[in-house]
Amino acid sequence: MEASILEDTENVENSSSTRAEGIDINTFDVVITNKAGLQMASFKYGERPTDPIALEGGVYKINMSSAAMVGAAWESPVYAAEKDVVITRKQTTTVNDIVCKLANIKVTIAYSADIKDQLDPEFTTMKVELVDNELLYAFTETRAGYFAPVAPENTLKLTFNCRYKGDTKNITMTNEIKGVKA
Repeated sequence: MEASILEDTENVENSSSTRAEGIDINTFDVVITNKAGLQMASFKYGERPTDPIALEGGVYKINMSSAAMVGAAWESPVYAAEKDVVITRKQTTTVNDIVCKLANIKVTIAYSADIKDQLDPEFTTMKVELVDNELLYAFTETRAGYFAPVAPENTLKLTFNCRYKGDTKNITMTNEIKGVKA
């Protein structure tokens, strides 16, 4: 069994690679389930069995994941993959090419220089919501927020609250971004 990670557009090719962000594919959970959804085996990728796993003939699903996904959290990317494998009775099946990709939605906020100079940092925030989960981005927030997708295509709701420097009037703007995918 060989797996790799696809982070944004960069591919981490071998299982011994670690990234500056702390991604170590050897810590990923691997779960093998049968067609009925019953768990047949589970292990950490770095502790995968060296001997073949004995399974009856049939279709199995292999799931790999870097962590359990939460609704919304700061700096919490989850990388995952799912692959169906057909096991033929009395034959050894080698599983190759499992590529783990970012499985949650990464959201960062940035302001253009011209508007940034006009806003009062104390009164400027951006709230990002996906169904019942939300993160509030302060004006100076530089971290990425990660949201668990609820559908193949999701709608992010944005609420921008601000005040211009030297003004006392609060401004609120809302928008939606539709068709967002992990």
